[in-house]
Amino acid sequence: MHDVKTIGQIGDLISKEITKYYVSNFGMGPKQSRVYIIENMIIVRLKINLLPFEKKLWNIIIYGFFITNTLCLILIFEILLLGFPYISLFLFIFGFILYINVKHFKLTMFKT
Repeated sequence: MHDVKTIGQIGDLISKEITKYYVSNFGMGPKQSRVYIIENMIIVRLKINLLPFEKKLWNIIIYGFFITNTLCLILIFEILLLGFPYISLFLFIFGFILYINVKHFKLTMFKT
């Protein structure tokens, strides 16, 4: 007889191989992995711990995105409300938002 594997066994095999790959290349594996096989598509969901530098990078990216959106909104608000941007008001509001966010998120990248 042929050794026929079920979908669950194939998913388990894929999960184990991906975990081995992560451990061999990154030194740590996922906390949890889940494989979904739907018709001709395989979806792998991994729950992993981020390394410290990855966490720091993620915080910087999110923070930069937030600041950029805030600045654009302030600029659009000034143009619509006042007809043209007031740079002094713009810089004051930016500094205030930066101060609040550094205190709120406890970011250390701007502290000396």
